[in-house]
Amino acid sequence: MRLRILAAATVLLAMLGAGVAQAQTPAPSPPSPPRLALPSPTGGNPVGTKTFHFTDRSRPDPWVPAQRRELMVTLWYPAQFPGRQATPYLSARESEVMVAQLENPALPKNLMADVGTHSTVDAWPQFRRMPLVVLSPGFTLPRATLSSLAEELASRGYAVAAIGHNYEAAAITFPDGHTTECVACSAQDWPKLVKNRAADVSFVLDQLVGRCGVAGGCSTRRGSG
Repeated sequence: MRLRILAAATVLLAMLGAGVAQAQTPAPSPPSPPRLALPSPTGGNPVGTKTFHFTDRSRPDPWVPAQRRELMVTLWYPAQFPGRQATPYLSARESEVMVAQLENPALPKNLMADVGTHSTVDAWPQFRRMPLVVLSPGFTLPRATLSSLAEELASRGYAVAAIGHNYEAAAITFPDGHTTECVACSAQDWPKLVKNRAADVSFVLDQLVGRCGVAGGCSTRRGSG
């Protein structure tokens, strides 16, 4: 009987020891969400980008009349060879605002800042005449949402300008680091919105094409106006 009790106690202690060891083993970390990336463009040219900060001093901003109308514009173009720095998709603050609108606390704030692109900043442009395509994003959307289309067109020989309409997108970050948000969202004045976007596009065309008489080439090497 005594031998049976000792044997049973030994088995019990072994089971308890195994349970303690199992309890002390740290739980595996949840897998990191996969990095989002744009589809690769299918054209034969590397793609470069240049970002412009334009100010139209001839008109006040329709949503914040105390300010002149300011715009951020990204230009994608066929490059001679890739640059060293990948084009950012969104700034950290832009990503934070966009992710907050999804109302999913599990999503990291930098989710959209880390989206992989297939263009590079300030890559040396191809010096030739090329058609210019101007893109205007949907209401509340940042111009970066047109990146995949722009990269595809630029890889096929087009210069592509996407306009960031200030105070009409969820968030737009300017070169000095400040980020504006959507003032027009509360106004919901659609006739004003349409009229203002037409004026924005006309102004951007003058800035890009008027500089050199071509879209691309030297336009991609100038600073903001």
